[in-house]
Amino acid sequence: MAPKHTNPTRPRRDRDGNRYTARAPYNFIPLAEEIVHVDYEDIPKHNVYKEGTLTGWIDCQIETKAPTYIRGMMNEVVFAAQGLKKPDELTVAEKKERAPFFATGDKEVEGRLRPVIPGSSLRGMIRQMVEVLGYGRIRWVADKPKMFIRAVAASKFDPLREPYDQLIGRFAKNVNAGYLLHDEKEDKWYIMPARRWPTGEQYIKIKDSQIQKFGLPDYLDFNHEDYRPQIHAVSFEPETKRGKRGTYVQINAMGDRDAYRIKGNLVCAGNMLEADRGSTKSPRARQVLMLLPNSKQTAVAIPDHVIRDYLDSLTPFQREELSDWSSDKGCLGHLKPVFYIVRDGKVLAFGHSPNFRIPALIDGENRAATPYDFVPNNHKGRQAPDLADAIFGWVEEVDGPAGSRAGRVFFGDAHFVSAGKDGVWMEEMIPKILASPKPSTFQHYLVQDKDEGHDPDRNEQLAHYGSSRSTTQIRGVKHYWHRGKNPDFKARDLEKDKDGKIKNESQLTRMVPLKPDVTFSSRIHFENLKPEELGLLWWALALPADDNKTYCHKIGMGKPLGMGGVHIKPTLTLTKRPKRYQTLFTGEQWQAAEEMANPQTYIADFEQYILAKVSSDERPPRFTQMERIRMLLAMLTWHEDDPAWTEATRYMEIEYGPRRLNEYKERPVLPDPLEIGK
Repeated sequence: MAPKHTNPTRPRRDRDGNRYTARAPYNFIPLAEEIVHVDYEDIPKHNVYKEGTLTGWIDCQIETKAPTYIRGMMNEVVFAAQGLKKPDELTVAEKKERAPFFATGDKEVEGRLRPVIPGSSLRGMIRQMVEVLGYGRIRWVADKPKMFIRAVAASKFDPLREPYDQLIGRFAKNVNAGYLLHDEKEDKWYIMPARRWPTGEQYIKIKDSQIQKFGLPDYLDFNHEDYRPQIHAVSFEPETKRGKRGTYVQINAMGDRDAYRIKGNLVCAGNMLEADRGSTKSPRARQVLMLLPNSKQTAVAIPDHVIRDYLDSLTPFQREELSDWSSDKGCLGHLKPVFYIVRDGKVLAFGHSPNFRIPALIDGENRAATPYDFVPNNHKGRQAPDLADAIFGWVEEVDGPAGSRAGRVFFGDAHFVSAGKDGVWMEEMIPKILASPKPSTFQHYLVQDKDEGHDPDRNEQLAHYGSSRSTTQIRGVKHYWHRGKNPDFKARDLEKDKDGKIKNESQLTRMVPLKPDVTFSSRIHFENLKPEELGLLWWALALPADDNKTYCHKIGMGKPLGMGGVHIKPTLTLTKRPKRYQTLFTGEQWQAAEEMANPQTYIADFEQYILAKVSSDERPPRFTQMERIRMLLAMLTWHEDDPAWTEATRYMEIEYGPRRLNEYKERPVLPDPLEIGK
């Protein structure tokens, strides 16, 4: 059996008695333990209307339930001027130019082009629903980022402390210092070890306060408002002394490269205030001082996969802020100082500070783990099509069916119909900054199965990316909670500089969202669908749980902020293909051979089809009683504005509340969707 998530039974507590409960605007639908496959030869072809299959269309009335936004396209003129720019390179004027909602025509409503929901967006939204409902395989799990860990000063109960200490050593005793060398011809990287101090070390630490007293030119202390990681080519006067703990090196003077007798490099890592450069003081107190390269030693090779893993793991901060090392490759710069670990005569990992991040080594291999490594094998590799493949078609990929096949469903754009009493458009606004997903938060993204030794109530037992793949896997398909028609998604209290310009403008965007209660109409054509396939498509659209609750989809941008909630009301029309071609006219009209149809028969066909395919251990009397489906419906349930619900589904924070608590520090485990809000 596959690992199954165990919910925590109590909040985490820290040594001060503070309580921590995991929460997030997202949750996960578990992966199908058994994938429902379709026989390739049994998929209807496109050259004939096969007897027993169904052809027609579904008209959809789509109503926005929450603010909704899909960015418009650039015309040729705008694309020529801006198309190659990265988002953080756009000016405020260019961002405003890109702010309008998607549109395809020239007609206006309330002073702006009429909004359109593109068929491609609808198709993607419904396809993901079909994959989950139809017990299909998970798709497109990334082999990036590479998972790296750091557990500096971690408690003895932290699950990462042991694997980190095994490589780095207590107090970084296994860490070497040296200088990167790049062989441009072979595109290979090496590290030349640094000279050793009289104490035998390759680097020593020196207090930030002492460096300030030396008056080193251009040095930025840890609490400087413009602090960034730095490299300073320095010279200094060292003195070897003896103390209670043995021999140590004292630096009596320091200046630029030509000021003193001994030369080296002062390496200044981050100040741990990347997210807060205001009144908070840096917890860092020491910088690192290295001597020059030791040309008498042999350079140590860095394997290609170690370089790839490092580059794939870089955060935006590292790409931008390590500019003293390289333009956008972190610390990977020729002749730049670096810290590293050696295993079997080769570099295993490296970084720009002694306490650098190390790869979460996949069990049995000397490489960094990725989320894809924790996808179960039955969801990988060449295999028969599933229902989503059969309905939507596919092209050949590494994971999935061989060959290719066109789909049998066709999504049209959704066109504006009407607005509610409050109108169509919200004002142009700046949404809150959304960071990239962080699958490194393994207590959310990996299954914690108590039966496999990963008790969610025991911090030291948590599964992580260095755990055996036989005991854990990814949580499943990510969905976002609905958070009412008035979610808190606008950026507020934006800090401005002395010229009145917004700080951190490069991280911001502009948008003009739709208000709730805006209605669209769309049509989905289908051909040659089997009854159970039509039932699945209908289920994915209508969400017919028959329990008097309102279920909604999510579309567009800002889903983590509560945006994009839409409700769909479909109606079904079938065409009788034999009748359509047997008779040209009906009275004075063309013979359309079309009629409205009741979908209930097809819903039942689909539900019974799935129930018959899964094992008896998971098979309840009704489709909606299956645990995965109950979790999906929980995620799709519409919630009106409710402060308690908003609090239960917010992002956790590094400095939360008046006590500025780090809600991640104790690693509380995210429960499954059925436990949220209880």
